[in-house]
Amino acid sequence: MNQHKFNQNWQNWFTKEASKFLLFAKQQSRNSYEAEDILQDSLVKLLKKSSHKEIPEDTIVYKTIRNLAIDYARSNIRRIRREEIAQELEGISMAEWFENDFDKKDRQKRLEDAIKILPEKQQEVIILKIWGEQTFDGIAEILNLSANTVASRYRYGLQALHKSLNTKHKHKTPNPFKS
Repeated sequence: MNQHKFNQNWQNWFTKEASKFLLFAKQQSRNSYEAEDILQDSLVKLLKKSSHKEIPEDTIVYKTIRNLAIDYARSNIRRIRREEIAQELEGISMAEWFENDFDKKDRQKRLEDAIKILPEKQQEVIILKIWGEQTFDGIAEILNLSANTVASRYRYGLQALHKSLNTKHKHKTPNPFKS
């Protein structure tokens, strides 16, 4: 396969699959910006590894994203420690350095918040199953677990998510325009 045809195949594949990979990267990271970096680094790593021969399987992409997210988290912990030491030396508050400015739609925000309060093990499984379009067997391979464990985490996660969203929804002011 010539280089141009491979680039076109890779681009078509990425355009089709990017949203589910990005969603998984967001679940694995602290914010959207970090998730985008993790996804990009994962794809670059996989592209180099493939020697421009084939498109990687989804399970390999998810594993690479997960491993890089772990590396990013470790790196961030070290960076935060260094910044805290520097802050103590200089007396500058972290709030002055960074400001979060995320505007999200209400429904998306509620869902994200509800997912974030789930145990991490349930979060991973739900993201991979629903948005990652993975089977229980595929998720089991990605997470190095049994398919039964994955199915249980999925079931318990959905129950907790349902309960959390319904509880939060009851406290909202009803919409007078909905019947």
